[in-house]
Amino acid sequence: MSPDGTRVAATFADNTIWVWPIGGGKPITMTALAMPRWGPRFSPDGRRLAAAADRTVTIWDVGSGTIVWRTPQLPMPVSTFIFSPDGQRMAVGYQDRTIGVWAIGSGQATRTLAADASAVGWPLAFDAGGARLVAPYADGRLRLWDATSSRTLLQLDVGAGPPQRAAFTNDGRRLLLLRSDSTTVVFDARASYDFDARQIVDQLFEQYRLSADVIAALNGDPSLAPAVRDAAIRLARARGDDPMELFGACQAIAWSPGHTGADYRRAVRYAEAAAREVPSSARFAETLGLALYRAGRYRDSVAAFRRADSLRGGPDLPGMIFLAMALNELGDEAQAQAVANEFAAYAKRRQEIPWNGFENGWWNEITAYKQALDKAAAARKK
Repeated sequence: MSPDGTRVAATFADNTIWVWPIGGGKPITMTALAMPRWGPRFSPDGRRLAAAADRTVTIWDVGSGTIVWRTPQLPMPVSTFIFSPDGQRMAVGYQDRTIGVWAIGSGQATRTLAADASAVGWPLAFDAGGARLVAPYADGRLRLWDATSSRTLLQLDVGAGPPQRAAFTNDGRRLLLLRSDSTTVVFDARASYDFDARQIVDQLFEQYRLSADVIAALNGDPSLAPAVRDAAIRLARARGDDPMELFGACQAIAWSPGHTGADYRRAVRYAEAAAREVPSSARFAETLGLALYRAGRYRDSVAAFRRADSLRGGPDLPGMIFLAMALNELGDEAQAQAVANEFAAYAKRRQEIPWNGFENGWWNEITAYKQALDKAAAARKK
């Protein structure tokens, strides 16, 4: 029956398809290449009719009965087909367990969805936007694809034998499944985007680190389908900021001189986020002080180092000397010299300075600074 309920169609053994107006009138007759095995099915607007016979799918104009499109001879017999909601594409299931998505206007297969270990059942179903396609399989599973990219979004084991029918609700939020035991199962169809969205979110966190930057990148990417974007933003918010990951990312930049200003500003944002997550951590506060120093924010750097000392109950290497360097940049030479002297006494008491590849850069840096302070102090005494 047509979507508006005004026509009904049927196939016959003589390879013909008849379409009758329900309110009365002359039927339209169409001739297929062979006895149609699948269909007939109306397009969403009811103006066209499709049927599949062995290795072809044909579409007729309902008003005139003329052929408007036919697939080329397909490599495998057809097992099922369906129009997209806008009527511009058709998904065709083949007996080799693949699904082809065809552009009706151009007559080209735009996508081929991956083969599976079980035969494709019927019917296929698009969501209302035509972005997702669900296929039931004979072994009791449903598989969902992004019909525009061929990516698998989700696979569900629904049990109870082969699924009989599957359909999305009009808003795309639910997926309804009729099972072979006559029970109906309702799924949250939005979860079907999590597979794709999770990969996108993982890649963006690797690039940006901060959840706010990841969400901004998602909002600014016009290539993402709205439902994928919504799912990805939901995942990014749930993931939030990992303070230890941000701490490590900041250290990788801030401990070494020679990075760009943009790098150091990014390190400050990492350290600020980590310190917000764990405000009681002296290590995070000290690393924030170092990042602020690198970024040229000396007054904020001094405040962060002082906070680290307060949280720790006393000073520690290497924050002491970087505190002295920040004070010196602010023109407070007396305080800078006092902190540097305290650093020298502390280092002497400790007797052993950490020395490895990670700390080598900053140790050389602060040693050179201490030597410069000592040289300046000696010159003042003369």
